[in-house]
Amino acid sequence: MYRFLNKVSALMLAAACAACALGCHPHLYADRPNPYEDIKVFAVAPIIGVTERKIPAGFEALEDGFADELISFSEVEDVIRASTVLKVMEKLNLDAMRTADDALKVLREVKADALIVMEVENVNLLPHDMRVTVHLQMFTVRKYEPGEIDYKRFDVAARPFALPEDFGRRPIVGFQKSFVTSNKDTRKRIAYYASAHDTSKRGLGDEVYIRVFREFFRFVSYEMILEIWQREIDRLERLAQPAEPSEGEPE
Repeated sequence: MYRFLNKVSALMLAAACAACALGCHPHLYADRPNPYEDIKVFAVAPIIGVTERKIPAGFEALEDGFADELISFSEVEDVIRASTVLKVMEKLNLDAMRTADDALKVLREVKADALIVMEVENVNLLPHDMRVTVHLQMFTVRKYEPGEIDYKRFDVAARPFALPEDFGRRPIVGFQKSFVTSNKDTRKRIAYYASAHDTSKRGLGDEVYIRVFREFFRFVSYEMILEIWQREIDRLERLAQPAEPSEGEPE
């Protein structure tokens, strides 16, 4: 129990310190360790298009950017890239992942701890007005019992896949996020991202993330990973809170 509380305290302290290092912004900082104790090897599935169950043109950059950003976080041991996952799908005679069961078949074959599946829509990659909505689900090899899954860690309506009938095989994380470079909040978060990654050493400024779609996708990937982390940190914090007394039970 003490080890668990110490882990939660360490995660909260790291978040607070790093946030203040970036102007006390609560969610963006350079190194936020992977909070999942039993997930160290991640696999990234090929991007799914909403209208077509195949990789949309140009979105290999999001797959690569996501893998590059993910492996840069501490407590992540390895990332299996979408190109490798695609070969596994071919081996399994899957031209595309269409169901949660397909995702779980691929996850077992790639021998990762978790598989991240993303679907995109509302895409515009024109400079200064780039936008995309990303739907994400994360599946694990572990089978959960009823009552073990924290419903606050995923949105029930999250895509790309409907929840499987096998309760224990539901994704443990699911959500969607939209990014629009003309939005003031997005621009502010891009500035924090650039600061955290010290892009000045590469001769890059904030402008590159609203002009070059590959760089924009790196920012999008970073934000999506932070959200995956935050869902688990929130769960750990909830577990660390004292249980509320039942009705009629003395406090």
